[in-house]
Amino acid sequence: MKQGRLDIVGLGINIPRHTSMFTESLIRNADRVFHHVTHPVAQQYMDQLNPNNHSLHRHYTEQERREQAYHAMADEVVSAVAAGERVVMALYGHPRVFAIVPKFCIEQLRGSKLPVTMHPGIGADACLYADLNLDPAEPGLCHVEASQFLFFKFEPMLQCHLVLWQVSIAGDTSFTSIQRSQQAERQLLVDKLMRWYPADHPVCLYEAAIIALHKGRKEWIELKDLASAHLNPWTTAVLRPLKTLELDREMYDSQQALKR
Repeated sequence: MKQGRLDIVGLGINIPRHTSMFTESLIRNADRVFHHVTHPVAQQYMDQLNPNNHSLHRHYTEQERREQAYHAMADEVVSAVAAGERVVMALYGHPRVFAIVPKFCIEQLRGSKLPVTMHPGIGADACLYADLNLDPAEPGLCHVEASQFLFFKFEPMLQCHLVLWQVSIAGDTSFTSIQRSQQAERQLLVDKLMRWYPADHPVCLYEAAIIALHKGRKEWIELKDLASAHLNPWTTAVLRPLKTLELDREMYDSQQALKR
């Protein structure tokens, strides 16, 4: 029996505009394709590349909790590889950006000594840099999942942009397939942010365009209005730096002394 293998690919955010020729080739030549796309345009695109494609999205409705759904997805993919098939798992965006199923697949397959490779794609972070004209090096960015920021001890770098992912489920601890927190829970996030940022601090509600005709979203609001704002599951909140960079004179002088 031939040995199975898994290639995990990123389709990009704007499918098929962001999808590479290499990724298309892998999908075409696979024995079976598992994917996590829901838009009709993306589904039609997958059908054209390889008719033997299967959506993993149904596991969200078949399982009560998100974690159970993720493991069920991984088990389905790994079973096909173990049966000797050349399998592609195609995910929108980058396959490891806010996607834990690839991690489960890689751990299982490497434990079984079966070949698995992950290939990058254009993720929402790359779209954010382009759409908001941000360079992560000027002056810097800090990426944090919104609920992690809320529940754990974080000290934001006020000289950098703060990017809060999955802000619509901030404070949610149910981990069900319904991904939306209550306004009161999101208000807790706002209250914590206001330990450092003023109430009128500018916040961008960002959504990348997912199809060619979609313009995405770049809506600027004040921090105090974040909890009550309309938030989709894919909305990202971006806070501008509060402070400017300040030179560390001691370190600078020490470095200059090395040149003498």
